[in-house]
Amino acid sequence: MMAENSESPRSWRDRLQSRKWWTTIGMAIITLAAGFGFNLDPEVVLSIAGGLCAIYVAVEGIIDAVKK
Repeated sequence: MMAENSESPRSWRDRLQSRKWWTTIGMAIITLAAGFGFNLDPEVVLSIAGGLCAIYVAVEGIIDAVKK
């Protein structure tokens, strides 16, 4: 049930511009590549995944700081 003050549903264009969406897509590609036998070194996968998460957290922090 939707609340009275809720926003209208987001369009696909807005969703495709979301940093959360692209972070999720990147992590899914890395996971699938490792899972389907592309012979990725687990340390490389961990480094990429950790790097993506760290970049995401840093960018969100910067954006929050600029908004204030």
